[in-house]
Order: sequence, then C-alpha cells, then structure tokens
Amino acid sequence: MKKSAQLPMQVRKVMSFERALHRWKPWLDSVAQGRKSLKPDGLPRPNFNTLIIAARKALREIGFPPCAIFELYWLCCVYADYETASGFMFNRLILPAWFPPLGFKPGHPLDFKGKRIYPPEIWDEDDRLFWFLRQPMLAESQEERQRQFDDFPDLDWVMILPPDHFVHTLLKKGRPLKTTASGETWLD
Repeated sequence: MKKSAQLPMQVRKVMSFERALHRWKPWLDSVAQGRKSLKPDGLPRPNFNTLIIAARKALREIGFPPCAIFELYWLCCVYADYETASGFMFNRLILPAWFPPLGFKPGHPLDFKGKRIYPPEIWDEDDRLFWFLRQPMLAESQEERQRQFDDFPDLDWVMILPPDHFVHTLLKKGRPLKTTASGETWLD
C-alpha cells in the first residue's frame, strides 16, 4: 500500500493541493518574487507585520482570499530551503528559527517552530454546508444558527473558493485512470 493511502483523506487533499500549487507558474513566480523582496542580502529581516502584509498581497494578486495559515505557508515557501535539482522536498517546509510566535486569535499563540507547515484545506460552499450540518445544534433560534453558519468554518485554517475558481482545475478528482495501448482503462 502506498504511504499516502494510509493518510486521512483531508491530509491527502491538502497534499494534493500543495503539489498542484508547485506545478502552477503564478504560484512559483509569486514565491520567487517574495524571495527577491523579503530576503534582500545584507539587510535586516522585515518585521512580522511587513511579512504578513506581503504574504496577503502576494496571495491576493494570484486570486486567493485572506487565510492566515495560507499566508504562513507562502512565507514558509519564501524562507525555507526546500527546492532541489530534482524537485521539491516538502518535508523541509519548516519555519525558520527566527520567525516570531504566531497568534491567529488574540491570546492564542501558536508555536510552529520545527513543525511542517501545510497549506489550508480548500472548500467550496457545498463542503461548507456539508460540514456545518454535521455540527451539533447548539443554537436556540434560527437567527443564532444563521450567525453560526456565517462564522463557519474558521477561515484562518480553511479557504472557501467558488466551484469555478481556477485552483479546482489544478486538482484531480477521484482515482486516476491509466489507459493501455489497447484502449483498456485500468484503475491505479
């Protein structure tokens, strides 16, 4: 059994998104431009706010909404040494030791030092509704339930894209097929 087949489906989807990003020229150009602007030789490192603003701007320019973990992932791609002559070594996507502690929400610092950083899960509105309906019903009124839905999911960790967003074309759905020379189709 392949190692990736042993991972939970959500992790495999994130890893698929990660590989697709690294085959997409606008993403690679964005990371390269980030390296030029954020890693100038001989100058002090930018402060945290400058880093986050640069990440948010770079991601917006290639069509992504704000998402804290994706901004962190982009910064990690800018600063990590993960490219080799034969491709990418994603296990090297670790924040540098000098990176400041993060707090997506006030009072909740997160320590990512020494840990692998992944891109966010990609959802569309159907995914959002599907997962919301599986949440326990804690609302006392329809208005409260609607407010809970409006705040679902935590957009620091999940990115909601419309079904026609270009990133969906980068991702393969379902099990890949192989066609033989005789025209037969085999499942992997």
